[in-house]
Amino acid sequence: MKAQLACCMALLSVSTIAAAKDYPTVEFDGDIKLDYDYFEPNFLEDGLESEDAIYLRRLRLKLSSKITKDWSAVLKVDTHDGIDIRDAYIKYDAWDWANITIGKQKEPFGLERLMSTKSLPFIERSMVTSAFSPNRSLGVKLSGDEGAFNWQLGYFEDDDAAKGSAITGRLAWGLTKNKNLIHVGASFSQRNLDGLEYRINERLEVNSADSLIEGAFIDATEASLRGIEFIGQYEGFVATAEWQDANYSTLDGHNYDYSGGYYQLSYLFSGNNRKYKEGILAKVKAKNDWELALRLSELSLEKEQSEAQSLSLGVNYYLNKNTRFSANYIRAEYKSEGSNEGAGNALALRVFYRF
Repeated sequence: MKAQLACCMALLSVSTIAAAKDYPTVEFDGDIKLDYDYFEPNFLEDGLESEDAIYLRRLRLKLSSKITKDWSAVLKVDTHDGIDIRDAYIKYDAWDWANITIGKQKEPFGLERLMSTKSLPFIERSMVTSAFSPNRSLGVKLSGDEGAFNWQLGYFEDDDAAKGSAITGRLAWGLTKNKNLIHVGASFSQRNLDGLEYRINERLEVNSADSLIEGAFIDATEASLRGIEFIGQYEGFVATAEWQDANYSTLDGHNYDYSGGYYQLSYLFSGNNRKYKEGILAKVKAKNDWELALRLSELSLEKEQSEAQSLSLGVNYYLNKNTRFSANYIRAEYKSEGSNEGAGNALALRVFYRF
């Protein structure tokens, strides 16, 4: 935490200096997410009746600065429930063959994890992404583009483990024509967890519901994560798929295997395609546009004999590039230790505004 605070102070300092010298690329913005969830008892551990919740999901502030021609900095902070530093990094991009990013940032693993929630057609990320994909960590990352290939490779320190560390990388290939796209990619992360107590504990893609997909408590020494991904985009249609698996080794010599994936289709009524950059799709920049989406996702815990499947239907209305209204219907079912725990329905709503 001290390292994160020091990094943030440094970013604030250089950004202030940049502003004082009238650099034109100092920018400040933010966004607000207001959510509503309704779900049946099957989404709760000991639920007897349906529940609902309305809440402020996020109030995020972002400061970005072009310090010099070759150096830039980004600071993102969530402020709705205390101060949570999300991103705090500096980037050097003068080399022809690579850029280097230093600080707290997303590890380069998985398509859905690397894309902002503003770019996704559903309110929540899939179960497999939430369960397996590393999120933000302190580290150093190299990245670059070679023709149709985008590559990223970094060394990171795990915030949850006293001496945890990881080497994480991703390779993506994308062929575009008139913004139509075919993309395939693969990610890996080799993690030293130093005996960290670890457990899968995942919701059924409804944020305010209980975590129901529960693995065993293990003292993990290392983990190997792997993922493959696909995007196909054509005249407003986007097909996306990912499959990920994770193997955890424990202090007592056991191995735990987890796997899962999702299959997703969305369509923008305008027929416009999203911009493709650095191996991911950008957010929709549209006015008075509608989007429909369908997703099937699954998650499996082999040793625990637990698994879950969900079907999600989504509709988004883009009032303009800064305002979006979303509605998702989710039907999910799961098994725990080989026993069928049944199925349930949920509704999630969101108002998103960027300022």
